[in-house]
Amino acid sequence: NKDLVIIKEAALPPTLSDVEKAKAEELFQREARLLLKLDHPQIARILDHFLENGRDYLVIEFVPGHTLRQMVTKRGPLDETQAIGLILQLAGVLEYLHTQSPGVLHRDISPDNLILRDDGKLVVIDFGAANEIVGTVTGTIIGKQSYMSPEQFKGKPTAQSDLYSAGCTLHYLLTGQDPKPLTTSLPQLLRQSVSDSCNQLVSDLTQLKPAQRIQSAEVIIERIEELRATPKDVSGTVIEVGKAS
Repeated sequence: NKDLVIIKEAALPPTLSDVEKAKAEELFQREARLLLKLDHPQIARILDHFLENGRDYLVIEFVPGHTLRQMVTKRGPLDETQAIGLILQLAGVLEYLHTQSPGVLHRDISPDNLILRDDGKLVVIDFGAANEIVGTVTGTIIGKQSYMSPEQFKGKPTAQSDLYSAGCTLHYLLTGQDPKPLTTSLPQLLRQSVSDSCNQLVSDLTQLKPAQRIQSAEVIIERIEELRATPKDVSGTVIEVGKAS
């Protein structure tokens, strides 16, 4: 029984100069070495990287399941509990990536790069690193515009850029619609049953200025755990409960 793999090519535009090609290849090799070290059950493993006929390739583990986009396209928007449960899993993976030394950015978090396995585990696939490197060299922006933060759009992604993309993904799971590019998302405008606290979480993740955004994946985890601990009635309205002293 042979394991299936995915081969991903970092295709460099033919217009690049030899110096730019050499720079892109050096960046790609460095990134591949970094990705090869990652070891997390919810990240598709990078198994190998190789150079053939002057082209760079990554060998990536094949993960069976459906992307979140396929799931929402088929079933419609998710209920809030399911949606925040998936983002909680995603935040755990982002916490792992961002606390590596050096920290690793995914750069392409979106419903297309998150796979839900049959056992309910979320797996992150297809790092945008190779794309980002090509973009850095060519000055073109690669990534899905609806899920890209303003600073990444300018070619300067940070850990907060991945968090912005996570907020956009939560908006999509709740509404079934891609968010408007380069905006702060408010899913409640499209789906009134979204609770105020969940709406606020999406807003806080998709603030346009990184300094005003949620600052770490750990904070997302804390916020979601608070959200889950708040009882709701059937309509999604939060019930006021006397706080334990």
